[in-house]
Amino acid sequence: DPGSAVIAGVHEATGRVLGLLQQWLADERFEASRLVIVTRNAVSAIPGDASEDLAGAAVWGLVRSAQAENPGRFVLLDLPAGGAVPELDAVLASGESELALRDGTLRAPRLVRASGVSVVELPAGDDPAWKLAPGDGSVDGIRIVPSPEALRELAPGEVRISVRAAGLNFRDAMVSLGMIPGDRGTAAEGSGVVVEAGSDVRELAVGDRVMGLFPEGAGGVVVVDRRLVAGVPSGWSFAEGAAFPIAYLTAFYALCDVAGVRGGESVLVHAG
Repeated sequence: DPGSAVIAGVHEATGRVLGLLQQWLADERFEASRLVIVTRNAVSAIPGDASEDLAGAAVWGLVRSAQAENPGRFVLLDLPAGGAVPELDAVLASGESELALRDGTLRAPRLVRASGVSVVELPAGDDPAWKLAPGDGSVDGIRIVPSPEALRELAPGEVRISVRAAGLNFRDAMVSLGMIPGDRGTAAEGSGVVVEAGSDVRELAVGDRVMGLFPEGAGGVVVVDRRLVAGVPSGWSFAEGAAFPIAYLTAFYALCDVAGVRGGESVLVHAG
């Protein structure tokens, strides 16, 4: 099984490197030295570059944790397949904690401004039957597609909402990158105004400001189960309402429903 072989390779590589890191840190002779960990094709460093060594990628994650706990002790160096190991003096002299050698040049990661801005154009005219959809593996690929189902006849318990704001979160980034196969829409939380209510909906009326979850993705108008939306509190903007549902519902569900937290108990919140 190729998958099992990959998993075994990851376990073997990370276990071996973990032991090496621990030995290095425990040996007083190396307190003033830096250890360079060399991988091949473990990271993507230039456009079109493909990281193919999953075990090496896992090693990078492991060593990054060690770097955070022991600043200045470890350096990561990624080489292309078949490339010779360069003189390490230049690697160490750079002062960088992560480097990749590509086309004879040492490259270090940097956060820079995007060179261009991707703009999604709304459909011409007043047709509200559209929605946001994930792209082709890139966040820049988010696009607008027709959504005729947004104008279908309402079933009992449904409402039609004219969307005024949509929320994007980490889930949407994963959808855009193709990490959640089969997902139906982008921006599955938002806010707007009720423009039509199903026959048995009593709690909401046309004109009500609401916020909630839009499973099919946000668009000009959406049809949702009445139970997935709630009124926007007085004084909140549509943008504030769109930002509320997933983040706060996730926290409420985790703390109250899953953990069963009660008054007086202590909780540890990590990765906030």
